[in-house]
Amino acid sequence: MNTKLLWFALALLFFLPATLEAKKKRVNKTFQKSYPIITRVPMDFDFTVEDTDGVLQIVFIGSLYEADVVVTDKNGTVVWEETSTSIYEGKTVCIPNADDYPYALEITSPVMDVSGEITLEED
Repeated sequence: MNTKLLWFALALLFFLPATLEAKKKRVNKTFQKSYPIITRVPMDFDFTVEDTDGVLQIVFIGSLYEADVVVTDKNGTVVWEETSTSIYEGKTVCIPNADDYPYALEITSPVMDVSGEITLEED
């Protein structure tokens, strides 16, 4: 009788924890890496050009930082150049004796590149 009780106690000690472990709900833990949220904002960069009394005026309406700006005439001669400059809204560039149309305008910045041609419109 004591042997049966001993075998029963041993069986209870070994099998009971195994059955309780099997009945537990297993939760799979997954870890998600969190990445910073990057939102894209449309850039609104524009400029206007006017030729008044032989002076070419370029007025920037948008803003860019650390931009390289180069204006060249039709012969490829650099008329105006600024490197690593901040273009803010309302910045005006005046080029005197503007006769060599078309002019090429190139703006290079870490955010965007802009290239364009300035031509003379006859009234």
